Amino acid sequence: MNIYEIFDIGYLQELQDAFSDATGVSSLITSPDGNPLTRPSNFRVLCKEIIRDTPCGLTKCKISDAELGKQNLQGPIVKHCLSGGLLSAGVSISVEGEHLANWIIGQVRTDGLDIEKMLDYADEIGADRDRYRKALMKIPVMKEKQFKSIANMLFIFVNQLTTKEHSNLLLREIQTKFEKNAEKLALEQVLINALMEKHPDHIYFKDLESRFIRSSRSQIKRFGFTDNFQVIGKTDFDFFSEEHARQAFNDEQEIIHKGITISKEERETWPDKDDTWVSTTKAPLLNSKGEIIGTFGISRDITQKKKYDKLIKKQNKQLKKINAQKDKLFSIIAHDLRSPFNSFLGLTEVLEKEIHILTNEQVLELVRNLKNSASRLYILLTNLLEWSKMQRGLIKPNFESFPIFDVFDLCFMVTSDTASQKNIKIENRVPVGLNVKADKNMIQIVIHNLLTNALKFTPRGGSVSAFASKTGKNSISVTLTDNGIGMSPKLLEDAFSIDKKNSRPGTDNEPSSGLGLTICKEFIEKNGGRIMVKSEEGKGTSFTFTLPAAD
Repeated sequence: MNIYEIFDIGYLQELQDAFSDATGVSSLITSPDGNPLTRPSNFRVLCKEIIRDTPCGLTKCKISDAELGKQNLQGPIVKHCLSGGLLSAGVSISVEGEHLANWIIGQVRTDGLDIEKMLDYADEIGADRDRYRKALMKIPVMKEKQFKSIANMLFIFVNQLTTKEHSNLLLREIQTKFEKNAEKLALEQVLINALMEKHPDHIYFKDLESRFIRSSRSQIKRFGFTDNFQVIGKTDFDFFSEEHARQAFNDEQEIIHKGITISKEERETWPDKDDTWVSTTKAPLLNSKGEIIGTFGISRDITQKKKYDKLIKKQNKQLKKINAQKDKLFSIIAHDLRSPFNSFLGLTEVLEKEIHILTNEQVLELVRNLKNSASRLYILLTNLLEWSKMQRGLIKPNFESFPIFDVFDLCFMVTSDTASQKNIKIENRVPVGLNVKADKNMIQIVIHNLLTNALKFTPRGGSVSAFASKTGKNSISVTLTDNGIGMSPKLLEDAFSIDKKNSRPGTDNEPSSGLGLTICKEFIEKNGGRIMVKSEEGKGTSFTFTLPAAD
């Protein structure tokens, strides 16, 4: 049971506001652990805008509200707030011994409070002491006896209100149950009159020897007859195979001898047609004296359901994969976007504060780092956008013929600064006259991702090379290889999977989302090719993909 089953929160808010207006105290209803359920009523500036505006103060307020609202059937808990020291009280809202919420009142001063000691709390929570003092002095003063009277009144009011609302809930449940029972009785009466002729399920009654004595229209039609008299006196052995008829007979005899009900899914085997599946419930048929005189049953055809079971399992598996991909995407957005943005902020702060003391070389280095951060952010956002389009089925290849050398040349030029900074030698050994038929934009993204990946995981002084050759009349093989840090067998196994935790930082601690390779695989396959990877830890990695050759 929860508070929302008993009360309408809007109604509670109205009562809370009215109580605060009538008594002059602040008021708030929280969960048992102190989290607010309603908007504060008559809250003072000290509590609302100063104490609760600090993390420490807010935490202590929640702890205090939970302590004040502890379940207490004897009366309200009245004490000084653990956050600020103002006089407060709490009443637990409980139903049948279950603690559902706390009704907290307070934010009043009493005579004799040590103001200076209370001001020390401002320092403790990191609030402005002067502002704290001014707000504290605006807190209304109330006699402790008067405040306790208000708290006792609240205790009585809450208990009466809870009893009333709980009774209303029980009455609503009884009324709902009564209405449902009435509807059920009316429906059953209608079904009794129309059941045998109109119900699509197969309904039948049998005697003690399992011979049919009455069958529904759907059952009669199923057996290939037009009238119930054609079925009377027959048994399942007249319609089904020996295997199914024997099992049905044994079930019915068990029902007759033990007085039990049997519900099961049955495979029906026929001598002259395909097997069918039914969900069957059979029970004892009783006369007016309560004696068993036979059995009756209802069978629903679930043949199609059985056929769909395999399909549903497959769809569930796909759904789990999609959910895992979504989780990965959210993780990338939450984590990997933060790194380049933080870099931007940090570098721009340095430029803003120290530009007048930096040398030209230092400014150039900062600009270079800003450019790197922008490049990483651009790659990440591009991959996220392409992945999103891919998941929604918005990407369709636009096939055209073009030299694969030109795409590599462009990507090598774009990444040349990164390669230069790490002193990595990059070589485009792709033949100039080798043309492929594919979506140029997709292939450019693939090559850029693979090249960026290679530079990221190749240490300073390493090398990255691209090769390509025609492997048949209609196929071209392209390889990008590096002598970087390589991949472990586990990383290699999951290299193209977005739902695996396979991201890792580069050799210069460059961020990596693990998304680029997934896009590479999808794009290559959409263009009629395949992509493979070979790698050995400490020795480097080689990605090879195939594409259709241009005519």
